[in-house]
Amino acid sequence: MNSVALRLGVRYACGKQRSRFGGLVSAFALAGMAVGVAALIIVLAVMNGFEREIAQRFLRVTPHLSLLPVAGDLGATGAADLDWADYPQVRAWAPFLESHALLIGGRAQVPVRLQGIEPALDAAVVDLPATMLYGRPAELQPGRFALLLGAQLARQLEVAPGESLQLALPQVQVTPAGIYPRQKTVTVAGVFQSGSQKDAELAFVHFEDARTLLRAGAADNGWRLRLDSVDSVAAVGGRLAAQGGWQVYDWRANYESLFRAMRMEKVTVAVLLGVIILVAAFNIVSGLVMIVADKRAAMAVMCALGAGRGTVVRIFMIQGLVLGVAGIVIGGVGGSLVAVYLPEMVAFFEALFGGNVFDPQVFYVRSVPAEWRLGDFLRVVGAALMLTFLATLGPAWQAAQIVPSEALDGK
Repeated sequence: MNSVALRLGVRYACGKQRSRFGGLVSAFALAGMAVGVAALIIVLAVMNGFEREIAQRFLRVTPHLSLLPVAGDLGATGAADLDWADYPQVRAWAPFLESHALLIGGRAQVPVRLQGIEPALDAAVVDLPATMLYGRPAELQPGRFALLLGAQLARQLEVAPGESLQLALPQVQVTPAGIYPRQKTVTVAGVFQSGSQKDAELAFVHFEDARTLLRAGAADNGWRLRLDSVDSVAAVGGRLAAQGGWQVYDWRANYESLFRAMRMEKVTVAVLLGVIILVAAFNIVSGLVMIVADKRAAMAVMCALGAGRGTVVRIFMIQGLVLGVAGIVIGGVGGSLVAVYLPEMVAFFEALFGGNVFDPQVFYVRSVPAEWRLGDFLRVVGAALMLTFLATLGPAWQAAQIVPSEALDGK
């Protein structure tokens, strides 16, 4: 009897209702759930796209891992003790030296991070050639004391390729006239633009020239590493740090606050847009409450014929879940399709109306990036399903409390 009552109850409860307002609220609940789920999926995909874009720009000039020797902990053969065969995740490596310095050009003085690299080896670690606006990394030749500058550095110093600068190092030289910081005249060989903050702080010089400038020995050089994936950074970095003798920096080290802020922003936006789904869940509650009030007599008859309270609860839970799941499916599919094809859609409308969402003269990003991720999709859908389920409990329990005699007398 209960199974028959459940089937009849679902058909009757989900059928044409006398209360148009209850049906309208249910329609709003379905539409709100679809819009909320779709909006959350699309916005998270866009934020993922911006995070990926920023990471890619950093990795054009920044290796996955950088190793610097710990002073006094490594001998002259310390670098040779690293056997890269023990680290299968390491795909390429190149030696480098790093120091802070001051570039002086005209009336501008700009602090920089000076890195000495081997262009031939470094090409396998980072994609510096793809970022060059002027010149090539191969123009860094030993003995030339040539520099590659970030685009923002070049603008601040108002220099162009072929012009000279003064490079002041954090070392002093003693002369009969007194103590002075060491300086060297260097030539700008090229300008790179990665589209990140690195453009305002990095300057590259040949590895051998860096050794001469910094008076570095064999035990002073570090290593720039490229791994098979950014997901391997934590594991490989941990092993190298545990080995001792190295200061290990991953590519996020200097900008952890930036990526932490981006993650916090993503969580905040997800919570704010989740309110739309919460409102849709409240609409489901409102719609079910009105349907319960509209169907009191029918539920009383069913209870009088032997339907238990569990059957009544399941009837209204099924109806609420049908509304919620329908909205979730529509929103999930629609939002995922928009998220996947959003760059193409934006490009189409830009071509159609002849405008740009991001002005290329102002922004480094030329189009709207988007990256759909399965994990975000499952979290959104799971949260929406949970809210829908919780929204059905109250009205279903209310329907189960109907007393047949009172409901039929009231009719």
